[in-house]
Amino acid sequence: MRNNIKGFAARAVSKSVAMLSGVVLLSACAGLQEMGKTPEELVRMRAESRWQAIIAGDWESAYSFSTPAFRSAVGLAAFTDRLRGAANRKGVEIRSVTCQQATCDVVLRLVFQPLMPRGHGELTTDMNERWVEVAGRWYVYQRF
Repeated sequence: MRNNIKGFAARAVSKSVAMLSGVVLLSACAGLQEMGKTPEELVRMRAESRWQAIIAGDWESAYSFSTPAFRSAVGLAAFTDRLRGAANRKGVEIRSVTCQQATCDVVLRLVFQPLMPRGHGELTTDMNERWVEVAGRWYVYQRF
């Protein structure tokens, strides 16, 4: 019986080490992808990823692009309520990214289907976002 417990514990530790190694490896790979990129390139990639998550209804992923301060003040459910049902978002195009110091301004064009189309079909609107660097990572700034 004691050998079974030791074997179980050894397997559990081995699995934990393997999982932790995988997380560290994935983090390192993400960091390597970001190495050598300008702030404009990084923010463009992150803004595109954020909006693709919003379009797909992947609220958890979209939420992860919010600043840590925003996430500590606004929970995922409240964040989701803000975005869900506003319009049927169809696509996004990042038009420009301009950075100074630890902030970047993003201009994007959102393609959407209004909830009450009234014969208009798809529409577009240009939007501005502010992105800020927090502890070496870029996040979209949102009001609480």
